[in-house]
Amino acid sequence: MKQSRLSRLPQLVRSIFLPRKSAAVPAGMEPVNRMASMEQSMEQSMEQSMEQSADGPVDLVLDQAVDLTSPTTRLRSPDADTAREAALELGRIGDRAALQSLLDAVINLAGFYHPLVRAAAARSLGQIKDCRATDALIAATADPIAEVSEEATIALGKIGELHSIEPLMAIVTNKNGYFLHPVRQAAVTALGQFRDARVASQILSVSMNEFEDPGVRQAARDLGNWP
Repeated sequence: MKQSRLSRLPQLVRSIFLPRKSAAVPAGMEPVNRMASMEQSMEQSMEQSMEQSADGPVDLVLDQAVDLTSPTTRLRSPDADTAREAALELGRIGDRAALQSLLDAVINLAGFYHPLVRAAAARSLGQIKDCRATDALIAATADPIAEVSEEATIALGKIGELHSIEPLMAIVTNKNGYFLHPVRQAAVTALGQFRDARVASQILSVSMNEFEDPGVRQAARDLGNWP
């Protein structure tokens, strides 16, 4: 008899298809033999069913198996480089179906994701440009790792949601001195995506401030005659 396709299934899945053991064992049949008999019977039944339909239960289970090569799956890799590349790939292909996975990486509630992965996920959210990512990215601008904060700031400019203006302006003002200059520079550039009187006033003020960090000041000047 040819090898049964049921043997391809892991033990957990096989237990779903096979009946549970009964406390009552028929006379003259040991438990091991009883299970073997039940499995053989079940295999025969399944094979008959699959002959009638190309999409039998085994095919269904196999088709729904997790694709370990997909970028969404690789995003959860414990290897930071692998997960980072997966996050960047999701941004390149613009996969909105992966939005929640990228948000999980940016929010990082369980502390699982490496800063490289969080930064890459923030960048990809900016490429996908889904407004639902705005609040998570605003929170990520306060990430203690500057690279994550910078990528989240840049992404907010690309998405262009109006309620991100105030947080971006606060980064530029930097009253408590929390944000590093590269993040503030990114915030100036991001604000350049908005046509708002408040933004125009702040950018002009930064561009004319002789005591401002040179990189931040230059970012404001690079906006030219904006708006």
